[in-house]
Amino acid sequence: MSPRPFSRQLSSLAAAFETIRISHSVFALPFALASLLLVTHGRPPLRVFLWVLIAMVSARSAAMAFNRWSDQHFDRMNPRTRDRALPAGRISAGFLLSFAVAWMAVFVLAAFRLNPLCGMLSPVALVLVLGYSLTKRFTLLCHLFLGAALGLSPLGAWLAVTGRVDHTLLTPLAISLGVLFWVAAFDVLYALQDIEFDRRMGLFSIPSRLGPTSAARVAAGFSTLSLVAFSSLLLTADLSVSYGCALAVIALILTLVLRRVLCGRTPRKNAGVLTANLWIGPLFLAGVAGEIYG
Repeated sequence: MSPRPFSRQLSSLAAAFETIRISHSVFALPFALASLLLVTHGRPPLRVFLWVLIAMVSARSAAMAFNRWSDQHFDRMNPRTRDRALPAGRISAGFLLSFAVAWMAVFVLAAFRLNPLCGMLSPVALVLVLGYSLTKRFTLLCHLFLGAALGLSPLGAWLAVTGRVDHTLLTPLAISLGVLFWVAAFDVLYALQDIEFDRRMGLFSIPSRLGPTSAARVAAGFSTLSLVAFSSLLLTADLSVSYGCALAVIALILTLVLRRVLCGRTPRKNAGVLTANLWIGPLFLAGVAGEIYG
């Protein structure tokens, strides 16, 4: 069999990058960078910064590619997702899986380049970030699994610097818990648009099992827990005005999004939920950076 033309390979590669949407790394990356600033007092070594960045992007890229590969059957049947690269035929399943494996290898390499502890923990991290893709098949906790996968980033960044487990992990743990519940709340609201499809396919999500009103209330509870975790940094990390102001804006954004959903003014196809939540990470990072460099 003759090899595919080079242009075809480039087209598949472009479709693969379209699939993983690296631009959406903004969800977890700012929290990892904030953790990195806190543990280094605003002076992260360039080498550590670059390998943390590579680890973050590669882990998320592997997870997204694997998610699209594992969900290809459902994506073909869902009107909202059938135009994605894999179900639309712009990339083969084999190429996308190979793409995911390549990113996994980059992540493990980056972890070992940071320190031995990060390297040894890298398979555990991969199991969690990849395993999320399968949880919607059997548990309502799928939203929390996604939150936990993204919530690993602040812990990972902290360990990348210290290379050890000790009492100082309370600070990144607070950030990780905040990310866990914030992402879970966002994912519950985002899943509102797939209620009918999830019910028809027997998939698990809080909206499909509890209905939109109860789902919005669960999301409100998750958001509250997220703010409590983030607020604890005012004590554990000795943060004050700059971070407090950023936290107040974050609380306002989350409140406005939830209010619109609870009042029924946001349609189920709510791209606005995604857009609003894209601001949370950068605001958090700005608040921490303001404390350190202000």
